[in-house]
Amino acid sequence: MAPIVKSSNLAHIFPPYNLTPLDHVVPWEIFNAVFSFSLLGKDIFEVVQSVERGISNLCSNFPFLTGVVVPSIQPNGRRNLFMVQPASATQIEDYPILVIQEHTESTPKTVNGRLNPALTPVPMLYPASNPSPVLRLKTNIVRDELILVWSCDHRALDGTIFLAIFDEFATFSRDPNSPRKLATAPDVQDKTRQEIHEIASAIKPQRLPWTLISPSASRAKESREFIDSCRFALSSSYVLDHQKIVLLRDAYILAGSSLPEKHSKSPPSQITPLNMIVSALVSLCTNRARLKAFPNEREQPSDLLIATNIRKAGHIPRSYMGNCILPAESKGGSSVLPPPEVLHNIPLRGSLGALQPEDIWHVYNIAKNLRQARELLDRERIQGVIANLSRSHDWGSFQPGYGVSMFISDIKAASPYMNLGPLGDVQSFDMYVETLPGLCFILPDPPGSEPSWRLRLVLERAAMECLSSDPLFRWALAPTVCRDAKM
Repeated sequence: MAPIVKSSNLAHIFPPYNLTPLDHVVPWEIFNAVFSFSLLGKDIFEVVQSVERGISNLCSNFPFLTGVVVPSIQPNGRRNLFMVQPASATQIEDYPILVIQEHTESTPKTVNGRLNPALTPVPMLYPASNPSPVLRLKTNIVRDELILVWSCDHRALDGTIFLAIFDEFATFSRDPNSPRKLATAPDVQDKTRQEIHEIASAIKPQRLPWTLISPSASRAKESREFIDSCRFALSSSYVLDHQKIVLLRDAYILAGSSLPEKHSKSPPSQITPLNMIVSALVSLCTNRARLKAFPNEREQPSDLLIATNIRKAGHIPRSYMGNCILPAESKGGSSVLPPPEVLHNIPLRGSLGALQPEDIWHVYNIAKNLRQARELLDRERIQGVIANLSRSHDWGSFQPGYGVSMFISDIKAASPYMNLGPLGDVQSFDMYVETLPGLCFILPDPPGSEPSWRLRLVLERAAMECLSSDPLFRWALAPTVCRDAKM
């Protein structure tokens, strides 16, 4: 029996609009958000009906979600600018807004270390120059499980707004007459975009808070992926032990207070967020893994980039639905170590197992630099950076080294585990970006679970293998490690 496939064309007409410089800073990638639900004891017809109701109301309220991202022709000769416009009939036929499919055989979520393409509504490899859907949804019925896969073009919205959109979808799925939570209107969106564009002429440009890497170098690395299996990007999930991260944070504080001033520069904060310690650990371990896997490429950056939501600091409305992400950069993964006598005088507490003084100093250095970089992103600096971006002739030239440097997106504080009425509660949530090695999502814990640090990590195959033997990373893993990559 063939799988049952049902498509819904919910396209809407809306005024086209140009994307802002902030939309061009993020990775030009499709990200997939995956939500799983149990179907045991549920009425499949009612479940499907609630999904259709939810997406229909969502698209009616936010019609741009049904559009496509396409190149924008600029009269001033600027290059690599994109816009959002309504999808054509052909584009909707190729990639409907909603697809519902019942899989008659066991269908795994991942295949060869990547999200199973049978579950996605659009291809995961999508050229940036092609008309790219802003958002599409595929509802997969796999035996007693329902898997919602949302594919989003990152150039049109960031993760914060996607999760707010999903909250709206959940509300509409429960009750189509519920009031909207994401209160906004097209004129508010237009006004905010216009204000972002006008910053270029009103504010003095400031230097970018990240290191530029030649786009040609990144493309060359991507092209080798297809001929060198060791560079094939794998996606794995890991769980780090919360108590060990606390121990590492304590060691970070002790290191900062005991190191001579010329090494510590500024004392660490007693309230240094744990996510910065996790980010520093991931940066250090993945950098070592990549150097071990590709020893002839020691010139590759060891920088850490962390996605920073600038809505509050930049005085941008929380309801603005475009990208409001700037990368904050920390250097120091390969910086010079203090003398051995300084390192070995760091007082340590608790059972730190395989930790070496060198590891603690590197984590301290990366996290300290990261904290300082984020603190510099105040309103004046943010507006100056936007002004710098806006005046660029080539809007494809100011991206950080995605795919080369380590890039971390922390959404641990998000609340995707909500109730969707007939669908019930979200059982699991995950994020996938398939083609960008050096990417890590820090994911929220499921309700009722022990505190932990859940990672969705994308690395080259050879680097992923080397990471599994890194002593510091192995020490930090939770006793029961979640892994779904096949080496």
